[in-house]
Amino acid sequence: MKKICTKCKNPKALEVFARKGKGHQSYCLDCQKQNSAEWYINNKQQQLANINRNRKRDGSAFYAWKTTLHCYCCPENYPACLDFHHLHSKDFTVSERVMTAGLKTVSRELKKCIVLCSNCHRKLHSGVITLNNVVCLNVTAEDIRVFMPPPSDGAGTSNLSIAGSNPAGGTKIMEEVRSELTNRPIHQT
Repeated sequence: MKKICTKCKNPKALEVFARKGKGHQSYCLDCQKQNSAEWYINNKQQQLANINRNRKRDGSAFYAWKTTLHCYCCPENYPACLDFHHLHSKDFTVSERVMTAGLKTVSRELKKCIVLCSNCHRKLHSGVITLNNVVCLNVTAEDIRVFMPPPSDGAGTSNLSIAGSNPAGGTKIMEEVRSELTNRPIHQT
């Protein structure tokens, strides 16, 4: 079966059109690739600004979520001291990719990990301590997104205050959410 590309006006096999819902895109793959490249050139600064904004947002949310964690072996809970130790195959180091991989990808990787403070992590790798009946983190991207800052109105001001000045009790709500997430049961691997 053939379809006519609305950009180059050439009839082409249906296989060279990307799927869209139950049908296909109106541009062939070659024209779509060219169109995307042109769009990127014309909108490069805005696209880079969006990428940087999203990286900062995801990084902030991840760090805020990390404040709810503690070491599996000891009471250490300071976020900068906490590492993610992989119990299963390691695709990447979480701390190195949290700003670039996206929260869904990071949360999939976290499901292979446990939280250890840096001292306990070193002791584990040197054989000083061992882990028995260890369970992995049970985290989703949505669990981390809860900690994202509220959206901006475009003028650099926030539409919602969660830092304590919200008369509706934003701080209390965030504390309840954090409490719920930290008390959530973790699954056995």
